Amino acid sequence: MNLTKWPFDIPSQVLNALEERMINCECVDNIRIARSGDSDSIQQYELQRAHGCCGYVDEEIHVDGLLWFYGFNHGH
Repeated sequence: MNLTKWPFDIPSQVLNALEERMINCECVDNIRIARSGDSDSIQQYELQRAHGCCGYVDEEIHVDGLLWFYGFNHGH
């Protein structure tokens, strides 16, 4: 997974939750992560969500007092 596009450190709890949700999903694309309070990452998250394949997963997780959003699209 290429994580160089995010301008912040992503907690391992977020990455682990994302990877766990991707198990058994085919043709994953538009992997997205955003941090609450970071308007740029929220905007990018929404753009990626809008341009994905037919199936989707979007989840939230609290880590060290911050709310994180993660998701991806999947399908055929």
